[in-house]
Amino acid sequence: MNEGFKKYQSKPVTIKAMQFLGKESMTEIIRMTTGVREEKTVDDQGHIIPCLIVETIEGEMQAGLGWWIIIGTEGEVYPCKDSVFQTKYEEATAEIPQ
Repeated sequence: MNEGFKKYQSKPVTIKAMQFLGKESMTEIIRMTTGVREEKTVDDQGHIIPCLIVETIEGEMQAGLGWWIIIGTEGEVYPCKDSVFQTKYEEATAEIPQ
């Protein structure tokens, strides 16, 4: 009997997400979630850039413009870089049982 690693795949789940694109989406994200706050950072050229600080179960994480804020299946909130989000998720056309 093979007692080593076996292959597994993710079960399909439906999450809620909103992309952080600026002030309007920032206001909605903060209103719809807990543990998310506005902050500003400065880039290499001295420009002030808005960002979000998201309190996750792993600690605080920063989300920049273009990142997605996800509400997971158990209500957990976490940020996701756009390139990762685009690879992993697509818009749900119907409810998927969880």
